[in-house]
Amino acid sequence: MHNHTPVIKKILILISLTIPIAFMAIHKTDFRADKSTSLKPHNEILIRTTKLLPHFSVRLSKTESDSENNRFALTAQIETEKNIPQLNYKWILPLGVQLLGGAPVEGVITNVTARGGRAWTAQLASTSEENQKIHLRVWVEDGANTLVTSAQYNTLLQNEIDFEKSELVKRQNEYLLDHPELLKKYK
Repeated sequence: MHNHTPVIKKILILISLTIPIAFMAIHKTDFRADKSTSLKPHNEILIRTTKLLPHFSVRLSKTESDSENNRFALTAQIETEKNIPQLNYKWILPLGVQLLGGAPVEGVITNVTARGGRAWTAQLASTSEENQKIHLRVWVEDGANTLVTSAQYNTLLQNEIDFEKSELVKRQNEYLLDHPELLKKYK
């Protein structure tokens, strides 16, 4: 009597690998100018996939500070490529950080324009001597998609992080200037 278990396992593995390839062969991703995606029947394989990127960004910066009372203000700056009728936001605060005023913990901002964007300031206080990571989550309902982005602010380390980022950009730019052939690949 023969043991067919190894052969059956190989056949099942082959079938499990073939099904996704067959699916990819009859569908391809269609990338439109508005960055939305859809699957359409096609006789080519799936060319690539990509993350849906929002058409807006958010940045946090410290605008005021009262170190004696551990209070500070963060300004949230929204920039967008197109007008947004309704944008939702939510502050995500760690233990030891509280929102004192300026904006509710979560809310809706209306009529954000492509040229002007929108900025608002929140007053915060920290009771911790350790670095705290404050996040602002921003999202837009865009048809069937929810486009989301976020920003992070570090209560103690943000200046160091910003400096290191700028140094990294400088090094990258210097490297690219020394190696112009790398830029040609991506044009």
